[in-house]
Amino acid sequence: MSSKKSDAGTRIGRDARTGEFIPVREAIRRPATTTIETVHPGGGGAGRIGRDARTGEFIPVRDALRRPATTTIERRSGGGSKKGR
Repeated sequence: MSSKKSDAGTRIGRDARTGEFIPVREAIRRPATTTIETVHPGGGGAGRIGRDARTGEFIPVRDALRRPATTTIERRSGGGSKKGR
């Protein structure tokens, strides 16, 4: 595969059944049961993000609070090193 520009974002793989992150190389090998997402740099930072428990998709926190049985709210760090925390 050709390398992408750095401003295009980082690619991550996700298992469609469990929603777990997996290596992109493994996602390419299993296209029927995985998806490849692109995470854009600078898109977020510290805070909270909602996730649908069934599909693994990111959703607004407001929607996640309305549906607590089928969603989870995750905490995102601002990035950087976790050394010394």
